[in-house]
Amino acid sequence: MRAILGWIGAGIIASAAGGLALEVVSAQSGPAEMTPAARAYLDHSIELFRQMHINASKMNWPELREEAYRAASGAKTTADTYPAIRLIIRKLGEKHTSLADPDQAKAWNTGQPSGRAAPVAFRPPEAQRLANGVGVIRLFDFMGSPPEAQTYAQAGEREVAVLKERGVCRFVVDLRSDQGGNMYPMITAVSGLLDDGVLGTFEDAAGHSSHWILKDGVVTTSVASDAQAPNPPRNRFPVAVLIGPSTASAGEFTAMSFKGRPVTSFFGAPSAGWITANIPVRLSDGAVILMTSGWGVDRTGKKYVDSIVPDQAAGPDQAGIAAAAGWLLRQPCPKTAGAHH
Repeated sequence: MRAILGWIGAGIIASAAGGLALEVVSAQSGPAEMTPAARAYLDHSIELFRQMHINASKMNWPELREEAYRAASGAKTTADTYPAIRLIIRKLGEKHTSLADPDQAKAWNTGQPSGRAAPVAFRPPEAQRLANGVGVIRLFDFMGSPPEAQTYAQAGEREVAVLKERGVCRFVVDLRSDQGGNMYPMITAVSGLLDDGVLGTFEDAAGHSSHWILKDGVVTTSVASDAQAPNPPRNRFPVAVLIGPSTASAGEFTAMSFKGRPVTSFFGAPSAGWITANIPVRLSDGAVILMTSGWGVDRTGKKYVDSIVPDQAAGPDQAGIAAAAGWLLRQPCPKTAGAHH
């Protein structure tokens, strides 16, 4: 799966026209003439990159615009400009931005096939109670429709609740197979192990920030810097977070949500390094630019520009579970936790 981060929360829903004052400057001369519709589409896309991408300030935009026009020479339809848009993405020199054609964007957003495009396979969170009493929650990549997002989140919430009811008071959150997608249902799925308040911050190239927060079991975004919950933390369950080279994008932001949490430690191997924040921006023909527009900052103030590195290296598969469980069993459980641990 191509790792992406659904910053918007409900899948690919952002409109390219929403909230942006776009200054479109067309090239005056150059290669074979494009149709007006193709030219307007490409101009609009260029301005989206110029105003939103984290590397925009590093680019020579007049020169890059001319390159894009040459790549789109003779374009008659909006789809004919896709090679030019992908050229811009390559020139921006950042691996997380991509262009999804209308069929792929529709398949991702609906969870149903569209044309030749297939959706991301739906795999809800899974749970296991180990013989030593440790609970394991496994999260997988997710990109799909809002109803599927709700199903995914509720499945994880239910698994956490059932483990608690069975007396589990120490938890492994296994993100080693979470390659990304929409981070909001992922974090909501394990919200029973987190406290209300700011979980992390998105920061763009201009230094503007917004937070992803947990409030009453729902993960949302907020620009308020005082979004911390007024009540004292309640989730003192020891948590071990397992990460690895397949923990990517939204999976990494889910992991980051546990940074700074009390009685929490990270195990495994460094994450994939797709840790920039993406906004899915829908274009007029249904294609979507997955626009890298910011970085993640955890609740301790640490900014991530590369991988998340675990506190303790651990092997794959059961070796990672064993290392995490070994640490967990040395941590005391909260006094209010179940008695069957």
